[in-house]
Amino acid sequence: MAQFNDINTSVGSKVDTNGTSQTGLYDANGNPIFKTLNNAYITTDRIIPLGSFSDNSWKGLRTDKIGGYTSSSSFIPLITYTIETTTVPKNWNNPLVTMTTSTTLAAGSLLNASNIGTASTYAATQSFKAVPKDQRIPLILRLRARLVKGGANSLADWGFTNAVIASSVTLVAGFYFLYGDDGTLKPTASLLSNHILQGVDIAPLIDSTRYYNWEIVLDDNYVRFIVSDPNLQTIISDQTILIPPMSPRFGQYTHWYPFARCYADAAASAAGVQFTQLYVGDGVVGVVDVNYSKPYPHIQAGNFLNSQSNPTTASQISNWTNSTVPATATPTNASASYTTLGGEFLWTTLGATDTDYDIFAFQATSPYTFYCTGISIDTVVNVVGTAGGTLQWGAAFNSPAATLATNTYRLSLGAQSWQGAVPVGTQFQQIIKKFDTPYVIDASRYIQIFVKLIGTVVGCRGIVGIEGYFE
Repeated sequence: MAQFNDINTSVGSKVDTNGTSQTGLYDANGNPIFKTLNNAYITTDRIIPLGSFSDNSWKGLRTDKIGGYTSSSSFIPLITYTIETTTVPKNWNNPLVTMTTSTTLAAGSLLNASNIGTASTYAATQSFKAVPKDQRIPLILRLRARLVKGGANSLADWGFTNAVIASSVTLVAGFYFLYGDDGTLKPTASLLSNHILQGVDIAPLIDSTRYYNWEIVLDDNYVRFIVSDPNLQTIISDQTILIPPMSPRFGQYTHWYPFARCYADAAASAAGVQFTQLYVGDGVVGVVDVNYSKPYPHIQAGNFLNSQSNPTTASQISNWTNSTVPATATPTNASASYTTLGGEFLWTTLGATDTDYDIFAFQATSPYTFYCTGISIDTVVNVVGTAGGTLQWGAAFNSPAATLATNTYRLSLGAQSWQGAVPVGTQFQQIIKKFDTPYVIDASRYIQIFVKLIGTVVGCRGIVGIEGYFE
């Protein structure tokens, strides 16, 4: 305990019978502050701030709607914009009319790469997936982008919209940054194809040669627009638009598509020879203040990172061509009959018994890791067998090469056996393996499905299904 005395009179100041001093919170005018549940915050209040620094700016701790402390650790990513090739990410659409898009690792996706301002033209990138906005679960979009400001009628917008972009007109509904006809750049909320609410113009603060972080936080009762300069570690703008008092739901839609677009709603005039362009370099969409029970593989599947398609090109990666008989394999130990992630197979004969025949060898697409969670095998007799035999199936994970001759990590999948002569159309027992602990195939390494013949050869046709996800 401590006793505080007046420095002039040496008289104890407001002490209790034990000589203990009491302290309290006071506003700027010396009035005591008493806070009870849901009292309004007053700017003259003297409080003890709790927070930290980020981007060279002080940030106060945020609470959820019932006063619980929240942190960035509760952020759950749902959609990413990650450039790894010379095309937009495979989980994003790239609709355009006349305007073009170019993508490089060095600059990102450049919308209106053709630098034109013809009326009713546009180029956009938009997630195939719409994300839900539910009460008490804020939705956050963050893009690292560079705006090259052009002349009148040469526009750009980026943020959230309610529907698939299919034209150069004003969006039906959304929350986005809008570089408009008049050269202003404003946080914008639109509904019924009208800009119902807008913030303050920040165009004079934006340098067309710099990338900025553009963040939109869609909450229940407001949408917040934040622009920061990561190089200077400064907040350029932080504006909030409140929900209109007669709106049952902010924006009135339940799901929102992240997007970015350049467009001309009329014949655009160029600033010199420059029309508006937008570089989109990196981004993420997610939610906060919630802990989903959704498993991580489900989240990856929502990002188009399941075993259905290539993680960078979106092309099919299993061997299954529409209405076509699979190519007849000549299985060997040294090379794979098919380089796909499973699919259809067909062979009319196998060589010597007790040889591991490499049927499928798929190379994990760099820089992604593939997690295998299950394998199924269905086999049907395609050429009559004359005597009994067994097909012993196995898998090799994280192999350094497509050949089985090199060191691999092998796992038994099961066996399919028959007795005596078997007619065409005979189906062997199905093999299904589920892995509670996934098997990992690192980037550029292989997963292989192989078979060993024991006994008399039989021609077979079938399907290998491989389940999993990329990361």
